[in-house]
Amino acid sequence: MPRRKSPPRLYLDTKRKQWVIRDGAHFIRTGRVESDHHGAETRLAAYLGHKHKSVPSATPLIADVLLAYASEHLPHTAAAQNAAYNIGNLSGFWGPKRIGEVTARNCRAYARERTAAAARRDLETLRAAINFWHREYGPLPSVPVVVLPAKAEPRRRWLTRSDAGRLLFAARHVEHLKRFILLGLYTGSRSGVLFNLRWDQIDLASGVMLRKAYGQREISNKQAPPVKLGRRAVLFLRRWKALDGMRIAHVIHGTHGRPG
Repeated sequence: MPRRKSPPRLYLDTKRKQWVIRDGAHFIRTGRVESDHHGAETRLAAYLGHKHKSVPSATPLIADVLLAYASEHLPHTAAAQNAAYNIGNLSGFWGPKRIGEVTARNCRAYARERTAAAARRDLETLRAAINFWHREYGPLPSVPVVVLPAKAEPRRRWLTRSDAGRLLFAARHVEHLKRFILLGLYTGSRSGVLFNLRWDQIDLASGVMLRKAYGQREISNKQAPPVKLGRRAVLFLRRWKALDGMRIAHVIHGTHGRPG
C-alpha cells in the first residue's frame, strides 16, 4: 500500500531565509521571512482552506482530520496561528495514521519526541481536531481518548531585577530584542501579543496600550485587557516611535519593518 503523503506544512528555505509551504513535491512561497513565523502560519492556514475539501468518514486519516480542522475551524478562532503551528508538528507523526490508531501507546510515543509542555499543546490540538471531525464529518463509532502528558509544575522562580539587567545588557545591540524585553517587563504581556503589537494599539497621550488588535477576538484562557503604561514605558515608546516614523506598523520589527 503506498504511503500517505504528509499534509501541506511550513518549510524554512535556509538559502533565502524565507518560509515556504511544502505540499508533496511542490514548494509554494509565502513571502514571509524567517523571523515572521506567525505570518507564515497564517498563509499556510489560508492555503489549506483554499485547497482542502473533506469527505465524511468514520475511519479517516488523521491528515484529513487535521486539514479539515485547519481549513474550516481555525480561520474563525483567535488562536489560529498557534494551532496552525501545532498542526505542523502533528502532521509528520500522525498524518499517515487512521483515527483508530490514536491510542495511549501512540500518544506516549509522540510525547517522547518533544518536551512535555510542547507535546501537551500539540495533543490538545489533535483532540480538538478529532472532536471537530466527529461533530462535522462523523459520527465516529467511538471518539478516541487522546492521552496528554502531565501538566508542568507551577513556576517557582521569577525574573529578578538582576536577571532583567543581564538580559538587557546582552540585548543592547539588538534593537527588536531590546524592545521585546522592555515591553515584556513593563506590561507583563505574552510574547504573541508583543510580536504582533502595532503602533495603532498604543495611545501615547493617555499612556494606554491595547493588547489585542481592533476587531480581534479574545479567547477565554488568553485574555488580553488594555494595560496602563508607566512613565518609563511611555518614554521608551515615544523614542521608538520617533525612530520608526509613519512607515513602520509594528512596534517590534526586524530590519525591513516586518513583525518579530
